[in-house]
Amino acid sequence: MPNAPRWEHLQRLRLTGLGENRRLAAELIHNCSPDKLTAIDLSGTHSFLLSMNAQRHCKRLKRLQLVHPFPPFNADNFPAMQHVYSMRDRFSHVEWLSIVEKNHDQEGNIDTFEQCFEDMLEALQHMPALLRFAFTLDVSRLQPDEIRDSLGLDENDNEPLTDNEVLEWYTTQIQRIADAVPQLQEVCLFPNCGTSMGKDIAGIYRGTRAEDGNTMRVHLDAVQPGVECTRFPWGIGDDDERA
Repeated sequence: MPNAPRWEHLQRLRLTGLGENRRLAAELIHNCSPDKLTAIDLSGTHSFLLSMNAQRHCKRLKRLQLVHPFPPFNADNFPAMQHVYSMRDRFSHVEWLSIVEKNHDQEGNIDTFEQCFEDMLEALQHMPALLRFAFTLDVSRLQPDEIRDSLGLDENDNEPLTDNEVLEWYTTQIQRIADAVPQLQEVCLFPNCGTSMGKDIAGIYRGTRAEDGNTMRVHLDAVQPGVECTRFPWGIGDDDERA
């Protein structure tokens, strides 16, 4: 965009409908002032490949939303967690981070999941400014008996998980993250991201710190059908903003 006027005062950038046009997305990012742009929503493009580009250009980047629109390659692939690990030591100033992936019914390896989860925790500990964190974590990628075993439940069958068991598992993962990263105020988990670049995501598991500063209160949160919400973790807008 050599002839386009520079957006010197733009503080937030939201890119939609770009798909695989990463070159245009990068040009739009670089058309903003690196000293002014503090929030980028890349949910409208294949943005995992753009996160480092955004990090290098934006000196004051505080809010970032990314989307990985492809399903995992295999049971050892957990794109969101693995991308967080690749971001370690580079995003020490980011305060809000939301990472969405598609993973429709792709089975996952429990041992690989645990390793990726621990690696992700290590990376998050290198982000001292991080206050809000969200990513896709689909319990259906793992076997019900593995989930029950991890929760210490007696039932050892492979029947579908109950709603209470699912909530308990997500609560456990949110608490693990909060314990490892004590400055986090909010942790949200997307069970799955659906279709259309993640924009049809409805329910999330939202965890916020209780008064004791340690325990995470977790509940299932959602937006109304047909309503596009720009607040965290669906976007980078402030809590009182609606699209």
